Amino acid sequence: MKKLLLLLTLIPSLVLGQLSSSTDGVDIDLVYSGTTEDANKLLSKVQVNDTIVVKLKLDNLSSTNSITYVHVDVQYNTNAFARVDYSFNVPTGAQTSNGNWSGNGMKWTVNPNYDANDLWAQWSTQGGSYTEVAGWEVDHVEAVSTSNITGNYATLHFKVKDAGANHSYTDNIVMTMARVTDNSGTSEYVYGVGKVRGYPTMSITHIPLEDLDSNIYIQADANTNFDVTKVGVVVQKNGTPVSNNLYFDSGGQINVTEYITTSTDNYTLDFITSYSATEWEALMDNVITISDVTLTLQELGQYGHGNAGNVFTTGIQYSAVDSNSDNDLTPQDAYNLLGHVMGTLDIIPDDGTGIFNNTFKPMKKADYNSWSIYKFKNDVTMPNSSVVHPITVDFTQSSYTEDFKFGFIGDPNGSHSSPVDGNAASSLTARSFNNYTISSSPQMSYGQQIMADGIIQGEWSTTLEDGKVVATLRLNSTEVTALQLKVDYDDTVLTFDEAVFNTGNTVTNFITAENGRINLGSIEQNGGEIETGDVFKVYFTGNVTSPVGLVSIFNTDAANTDGNRLILNLQ
Repeated sequence: MKKLLLLLTLIPSLVLGQLSSSTDGVDIDLVYSGTTEDANKLLSKVQVNDTIVVKLKLDNLSSTNSITYVHVDVQYNTNAFARVDYSFNVPTGAQTSNGNWSGNGMKWTVNPNYDANDLWAQWSTQGGSYTEVAGWEVDHVEAVSTSNITGNYATLHFKVKDAGANHSYTDNIVMTMARVTDNSGTSEYVYGVGKVRGYPTMSITHIPLEDLDSNIYIQADANTNFDVTKVGVVVQKNGTPVSNNLYFDSGGQINVTEYITTSTDNYTLDFITSYSATEWEALMDNVITISDVTLTLQELGQYGHGNAGNVFTTGIQYSAVDSNSDNDLTPQDAYNLLGHVMGTLDIIPDDGTGIFNNTFKPMKKADYNSWSIYKFKNDVTMPNSSVVHPITVDFTQSSYTEDFKFGFIGDPNGSHSSPVDGNAASSLTARSFNNYTISSSPQMSYGQQIMADGIIQGEWSTTLEDGKVVATLRLNSTEVTALQLKVDYDDTVLTFDEAVFNTGNTVTNFITAENGRINLGSIEQNGGEIETGDVFKVYFTGNVTSPVGLVSIFNTDAANTDGNRLILNLQ
């Protein structure tokens, strides 16, 4: 049965008395070397029922004498540890033994006249002694050889036990005394007082963690258009971070087993990103685009076709464009979204915590899938979509996974948000419409992998005309009702002058230019078509002899007269 220890912290390894080296003698190090199952397991992560590995390491600092005999006493508390195995690593032909004559229990009393880690002084000066004390035992770890004994000469295995909440785990494994000699010459040399030291470590102190054997994972079901490896979590225990930044691997998984170590503390996951604020803002330029506007207008019956309320199928879509968070989607929400795309209105909230916190909406998978339009419209409290989530592990499972999905503000077409599982997912997957070329697999468009309902054709060119650099978009397909380009230009060479639109008399056109990027587009808000031909012309001035490499497309977006997303294929 798993038993909870009331004290579950690590106290660093300590020594008894003054810690110093023998300088020119022998240092004996009590080395924690992981567990029998994990040689790299930190002492701070050791649980009840783990078996730890402890090595006795010899460091001969003498330039004249070898070690041919060594005897080290290792004392341990039997309520906290059971010594279950031992082995030796000594020269061929050496004789070894590990005796234990503790009887009803035995514990060392330190000779106060010498350093506690002066192991030969503790043996030879008779100031200290073993006395009968229940709950303690002593191993006498000996080796004798005709050649030099070096390094990790002995290994001891201790099974970790639950000694109870009131037990003191201080120095529960400790070296008490040692004798080291050199018999390689004509007479025995005994390493003297002050020359056999327990150094750098002579004792182990550790309060073991609960015996929690569940492997714990965080799993993200992310859109293929979003790089999940740029997002991660920090594990917090009772509000205090206990992990570094842990990022999802390419499979969308993080192992947090080593950070969740008790069944009674409160753990939370704080989502973080490796994107800078500027990089995340550029990502959001890909997330919130003109096709999100057309889809929202269509849902609200504002797109010339009526049919209000029959386009969105999930509550996630509604929440994405509910710009004033009143659980009531209105045409104003759609026009706010349009204003954001046009660059005249910012729909991203600003509570001072940064653009990532205010646009990224992680949600437990089950909540994400079940957040319905009905719940949205009937003021049901929306599941937690903040960047901080509690996690409660079922430790009865050998493997426990907390599943998440990711949403974004302003993304009703799900270009970057996670898909919704179940019957409600249809609006977030590719469909066939009219006479467009359709693909059920993602299409690539300017570094952006997107699901779309069709492909339209266009041509992009840059030329020199009357001393100006002119970038032209020619649209060759019909039934296009919304079109958007984001164009980068070298603002150290070129100066933006103007944009000329030839899209039709009823079309709303927009353009903004800032920091070497132009955002321009058109939308026929009544569901009509943008005219074909040279729809966009962008003019720049600059003393250049060639326009090559000065103007490029950052991304594109488009929608058809049904309000559905299209890929613009440029020649």
